[in-house]
Amino acid sequence: MLTRIRRLPSPALVISAIALVVAVGGGTFAFAISDNKKDKKIAKKVANKQIKKKAPNLSVNRANTADDADHATNADHATNADKVGGQAPSAFLGSGAVRADGDGTSTFIDNFTTPTFTSLVSKTFTAPSDGFVYLTGSISTEDDNSITGSAQLAFRLTVDGNSITADDFAHEISANTAAGVESASGSTTAVVPVSAGSHTVALQARELGTGDFIRGREVSALFVPNGSGPATIPYSPNGASNR
Repeated sequence: MLTRIRRLPSPALVISAIALVVAVGGGTFAFAISDNKKDKKIAKKVANKQIKKKAPNLSVNRANTADDADHATNADHATNADKVGGQAPSAFLGSGAVRADGDGTSTFIDNFTTPTFTSLVSKTFTAPSDGFVYLTGSISTEDDNSITGSAQLAFRLTVDGNSITADDFAHEISANTAAGVESASGSTTAVVPVSAGSHTVALQARELGTGDFIRGREVSALFVPNGSGPATIPYSPNGASNR
C-alpha cells in the first residue's frame, strides 16, 4: 500500500502565519524567528498586507482622557500657566478690589428752612485699599407753598464730614411757584482720593430762600484702586464767590 507523504509547511509560511495572527488579533506574543533574511522579508510582507487590509475597520478603545488629546498641541504654552491671556494676575482686579455703595430715600421733608448744611442722605462704606471714590448726589425739591417767598436750596457732597468743594454756593436749586417754577432738581459728581478703611459720604443741603419741600435724594460711591482727582478736599473753586 502506498502511503501518502504529507509535506510540512516551510519556516517562512509558519512565520507569516504567526505575524498575521499578531497583526490582526492584537495579542502579545513572544516567539523566536528565523534569522534567515528571506523568512523575515516574507513575514513582513504578509503582515503589512493584512494590516492594510484590516485598517479601515480597526478601532481603538477610548482612553480615559483621550477626548482631550486634541489639546496636546497647546502643551507648549504650559510655561504661561500662571498667566491669563499672557498677563500676570496683578494686571487684573480682584472681586474685592472694587465696590459700589449707595443709599436713597423719597421721604418728604416739609418746611425745610435750615440755614446750615445738614445731611439729607448718607452712606458708610469700607475702602479695601488706598484709592479713589467716584461720588454722585442728586436731589429733587419744590417751593414750599405754605411759606411766602421762593425756595433756594444749596447742596453739596461731603466725605467724612468734609465738603468736596470750598465754594458753598457751587450747587443750587431755585423754585418759585409764583414765577411758574414749582419744582426743580439738581445733581453733582466728584472723584476724590481716599485711604483704606471706613468712610462716610453724604449729600447735604441748606436753605438760602424762604423754604423748600424736599422730595427724593440719593448718594452713591464707587471705589476703585486707581484714578485721579483733587489732591485734597475741599478743592478750591475756579472763581471766588460773590456772596
